[in-house]
Amino acid sequence: MNGEDHYANPGERTYFAANEGRLGDVVFAMHGVPALAVTSERIQDLVATVVHTPADTVEWVDPAKLVRLARSPERLLARLGAKA
Repeated sequence: MNGEDHYANPGERTYFAANEGRLGDVVFAMHGVPALAVTSERIQDLVATVVHTPADTVEWVDPAKLVRLARSPERLLARLGAKA
């Protein structure tokens, strides 16, 4: 789970209800499926102003960073395999 998720607070419960079936890492983790939450270096600022608000849009995503991130597990496993 990631640091901004506080499942008992009313705002989170409202968000879960409004987005049932559309949540990523949270839903996987709650069902025992390994998941990786990725966050920003400015997460505290973003939680206060952007996360789970109408301002939480795709424009915040850096495509190049997303590609690097998506490829990183494969690179890590390759490195671990090379050392085994």
